[in-house]
Amino acid sequence: MRLGNSCNETFPGGITNGAQWYELDGGMQDFNYVFANCFELTIELTCCKYPLASTLPDEWTSNKQSMLSFLKQAHIGIKGLIKDVNGFPINDARVVVSGLEGKTVRTTRRGEYWRLLAPGIYDVQAMAFGFLNSEVQKVHVTNDNGVAQRVDFTLSPISNNIDGISSFYSPYFFRH
Repeated sequence: MRLGNSCNETFPGGITNGAQWYELDGGMQDFNYVFANCFELTIELTCCKYPLASTLPDEWTSNKQSMLSFLKQAHIGIKGLIKDVNGFPINDARVVVSGLEGKTVRTTRRGEYWRLLAPGIYDVQAMAFGFLNSEVQKVHVTNDNGVAQRVDFTLSPISNNIDGISSFYSPYFFRH
C-alpha cells in the first residue's frame, strides 16, 4: 500500500476513507472527535490484517519518516490562551471559527486551546459564560513553518447595572 499499489479495486491508489469502506457504530473515532476534540485515525500499512510479527520491523522502517511527518501536522492551525482582564485563565471558553461553527474547541483549565486549520483566512472569536464575546480576529493561517499561529484573547466580564448598583458576573461564581 505504501508504494501506491492497492490491494484491490476497493482502495484506488492504496487509500480509502474508512467511512466508505465499512460502517462501525460505537467506535472511538466519532466519540473522540465530538466529545474530546481529538482526531483518531486508523492507519493500516499492509493488505494483511494481521501481519507476521517478523515483518513489523521492516514495516516500521519503511513508514517511520511518513509517520513522523504526519505527527507534525498536529501543530498546524492556531493555538493560544484565553484570559480575563486580570490575566487569569478562563476555563471552558469556546473558540469559534466563522463558517466552521459545528466544531468549536474549548479551553483547558489553564485557558489553553488548539484548533487545527488548513491554510486560509479565518474569522475567529472567543466566548465564555459570564464574559463579553471577544472582537472577531481575522487570522491568516499559512502553516508554512509547521507551528500553529498564536492567537490570544482577553475577555471582559459582563457587568450589570441595576438602580446604580453595579455587579460583575464571573464564571467562578457559578461553578458547582
